[in-house]
Amino acid sequence: MKKLIPFLLMILSYGIFAQQATEIPVSLKTPDGKFIGQVANGGLDVTANAVSPKQTFYLQDLNGGKPADGDKVKLRQDASQWHEDKDKKVIHRVPIKGAKEDECVFILKVKDKLIYFQTPSGKFVKVDDIAVITTDDAKNATLFDAQVVTPPTTSTNYTLSFKFKNGNYLGMVANGGMDASSKEITPKQIFLMVDLNGGELANGDSVKILFGEGQTQSQLREDAEKNLIHRIPLRGAKDDGCIFKIFSTAQGVLLQTASGKYLAIAADGKSLTTTDKKDDTSFLTTVQSTQPPAKP
Repeated sequence: MKKLIPFLLMILSYGIFAQQATEIPVSLKTPDGKFIGQVANGGLDVTANAVSPKQTFYLQDLNGGKPADGDKVKLRQDASQWHEDKDKKVIHRVPIKGAKEDECVFILKVKDKLIYFQTPSGKFVKVDDIAVITTDDAKNATLFDAQVVTPPTTSTNYTLSFKFKNGNYLGMVANGGMDASSKEITPKQIFLMVDLNGGELANGDSVKILFGEGQTQSQLREDAEKNLIHRIPLRGAKDDGCIFKIFSTAQGVLLQTASGKYLAIAADGKSLTTTDKKDDTSFLTTVQSTQPPAKP
């Protein structure tokens, strides 16, 4: 993610198409430093400390020209958009196709270089703990620090296996487990590594490591409390604990967990754990595969 640009400066780059709707990629940061993001099944939450594709929305200024106080806007993400549920008094997402126009158009308000939103029914958007709800009083609306962000790039995928220094390969076992007991590559030792930054793989890139295909696909996750690595279903999972950073050194590859530790092989030579050490327990080599990951 490139350095963020203050929201109000975006008019210099995006304000040239007068009378045409303009769409701008933005993040929305709350006063306590959290970002609004999408979750499964049309949800929104406010838990992230940083911006990823899930925290990137496209602000569509329906009036065109410079975003200004009082402009009508929509907030899109992929094929969904923000929607006010008047009965439940919440803001969630609905598919763009077939959505009712009058329930998805918000009014942009500007105050002291921050912004807030008036809902289609005349209420206001408010963050309550981790939920996005509505409030009757503008004084209770959440003021967002909106910043222009670089649009998410297309991720790059690698099909490969991971080999520890002792010659054992990282592999899946039943019930969401992981181990490193095999001396050879079978379908259970083949993974899909997704470079979330896109482009060529580089030191420090954020990656996910997936196993399987389709609805049953799972992903590696750190259990920081138990100091172990296991698998959870990809569908509906939060990114917390599932994003690793990859580093290449002269000694081998390191996979850094969300807690800052490294994926490692335990003292028994086959179980997985996490460690602070950069040694033979945590260094890996990668082996490219032409075969797809097996179905769980």
